[in-house]
Amino acid sequence: MDTKNRKVVAFFLMNVQEPVHVKALGVANVGVTTMAMILKTSVSYFTFLRSV
Repeated sequence: MDTKNRKVVAFFLMNVQEPVHVKALGVANVGVTTMAMILKTSVSYFTFLRSV
């Protein structure tokens, strides 16, 4: 595809994608970015506690 068609297809794909919704404890909506940060922090704490 040429550049113009790629831009049009990318625009349509970005508009039709549905965001992922995750609920923490069934109460609060948590975004994917927030969930990734929580998991990363949890792994860091776990690694730190294992090394002590």
